[in-house]
Amino acid sequence: MKEVRKEIHSINNKVELEYWAASWIHGIYGQGQNWASPKSDFSLNYPWGSEAYNESGFAPYLDTFLCGTYLERIYGMDDPESIEYGIARAQRLVGNDCKVFGTIYALNHKTNIADAVSLCLEKSEGLMIFDIVQVIEMNLWDDIQKGIERAEAQR
Repeated sequence: MKEVRKEIHSINNKVELEYWAASWIHGIYGQGQNWASPKSDFSLNYPWGSEAYNESGFAPYLDTFLCGTYLERIYGMDDPESIEYGIARAQRLVGNDCKVFGTIYALNHKTNIADAVSLCLEKSEGLMIFDIVQVIEMNLWDDIQKGIERAEAQR
């Protein structure tokens, strides 16, 4: 990631480096997706964790981490299967190394996407919705707009 960022900025230093990964970092360590800050202590809380693995965190080289909270439940700071928990964990693990955007899977939120959108915008620095085809097919535009307006009213 350090080399990617260096290469991008050598071409155009205004281009930001964004990275998407699943929010369940504890389950993706085998693929080398350590998007946390090297300053975090998450890997030391798992049997496979080590200081060397912790040091491999690449959040300092990102401008934005797109936190893949493709979860069905929206609320619940004590629920590791909720969007709210996933965003909070990502922010804790990334620290101040980069921005965190909440990302949601539209198909999981056919009837409550306004709530998911609002939560992501209120609790993180941005939002990504996957997949545009689902948004179009299910005509979720008005509900997405409602979620945006609700989040803006909270500011």
